[in-house]
Amino acid sequence: EDRHPDEGTCLLSLSATAKKGSFIVCPCDLWYNLLRQIGLFGELTMEKRIIDREITLIPYYPNPDVTLSWYQDLDLCKQVDNIDYTYTPELLNRMYTYLSTHGDCYYIQYKGKLVGDVTLRDNAEISIVICKEYQNLHIGRRCIADMVALAKEKGLKEVKANIYSFNTQSQKMFESVGFQKVSEEWYSCQLDTEVQLPVSLEETGMDSR
Repeated sequence: EDRHPDEGTCLLSLSATAKKGSFIVCPCDLWYNLLRQIGLFGELTMEKRIIDREITLIPYYPNPDVTLSWYQDLDLCKQVDNIDYTYTPELLNRMYTYLSTHGDCYYIQYKGKLVGDVTLRDNAEISIVICKEYQNLHIGRRCIADMVALAKEKGLKEVKANIYSFNTQSQKMFESVGFQKVSEEWYSCQLDTEVQLPVSLEETGMDSR
């Protein structure tokens, strides 16, 4: 299945498998990412987003010593990319270069530790990865809800997610914050309707475990 982005292919580009399919990375994207994050092109500088007392989203910066380990789990790679191999450092770099130059890419910091990443792409698609040992703590749904809020801040009318049919865990996670299935592997959330935000842990006084 062809999942290449709509952007044209640079002759110097490199293609590789990434979250939800293939991507094209042009070397000049590295410069674009730097200029984008310092606030040129009329865009606001990305800042950290505090979701609650447990979770903060940190703007992407190269950190392979931490992030590569997330993508050394075969089950996670199958779940996210439908591949039967783990990431190499080169593939990881290409993936993050693409995500950070075609959207707002953040690390997920949970109780002071980086545990995954989440991106709101320029095409309104949300992608997220939580490392295996931190799944099932309701981290993902809180991050997705914040990406929906970010999309509203940007004036978007809809956000979407591409989820493989066998990935029932992610399907339930997106549905929990208001996404609806619109085709075999696509989920959508209309932003003119109320999003089902997760209950704040501070309001309940309960731990997420």
